[in-house]
Amino acid sequence: WRSIQERLTGVPDRVLDAVLGGQEVDVAITAAPTAALMFGAVEPTLSDSDVHSLLELLLEGADPSDTASQLAPLAQMQQDLALPQDPDSVVDQARELAEDTIAALGLPNEGPVDIEAVLGQLGVQLKTLELEDRTLRAVALCGNGLRDLVALNQNYRWGGRPSVDRFSLAHELCHLLVDRSASRRVVVSSGRWAPRDLERRANAFAAYFLMPQSKVDQAVAAAESTHAGVDWVVEIARWLGTSVSATLEQLFNFGYLDEYEIEALREELHWSRMS
Repeated sequence: WRSIQERLTGVPDRVLDAVLGGQEVDVAITAAPTAALMFGAVEPTLSDSDVHSLLELLLEGADPSDTASQLAPLAQMQQDLALPQDPDSVVDQARELAEDTIAALGLPNEGPVDIEAVLGQLGVQLKTLELEDRTLRAVALCGNGLRDLVALNQNYRWGGRPSVDRFSLAHELCHLLVDRSASRRVVVSSGRWAPRDLERRANAFAAYFLMPQSKVDQAVAAAESTHAGVDWVVEIARWLGTSVSATLEQLFNFGYLDEYEIEALREELHWSRMS
């Protein structure tokens, strides 16, 4: 805690209130802050070391100039975007949100989505951190007096692969766009706390942002492997820069696979990983 205290000089009072709640430093957060930490996990279990790392992240994200977020115009468009009660409607909403975001950013139709360049264009700072919780893929940070920031957890059990990290970045972009007001407090919590539909929406957004219809069509057209085989799916996944499992589901969503084909491929992929 002393190392954190030594770095507080020059940080605005409102940011200190956001980080430490104006209380003793051995209390994580006790008052309603202006910041929001959004975890890319459904059931995070944070150790004392993880709490310290997250507080360090908040301090690194402090912006004394209180520069307006470059994401603000996009986020404003979705400010009142309420979650539908129907799970299928959540996915439909995420797809529409992804398509609207792609259009608003004017992303090129050719080639894979460069998610790191997109976040850089929006002024989102990218970082890495090491958390003991291996189920937590990433953390998104936003709030008044704070930079928009996404930090990938280097200890995430499925992390370290470009396809997984790209999906995590797109997932957190969704949180930065539409979930800024979902958490009124910065809290450190363990157990079943994260609204599952928020995570479902962010996952669906990431899938449709990285694999919109136009890009899936391009990847399918460029594929040289035999249709509906594992090699075919792998080739398309490499073109898109996405995982094989996520690509498989998107090919089904866009009608390139029927129910029989996707079930056969799921089983084949499952046993290939077991061998």
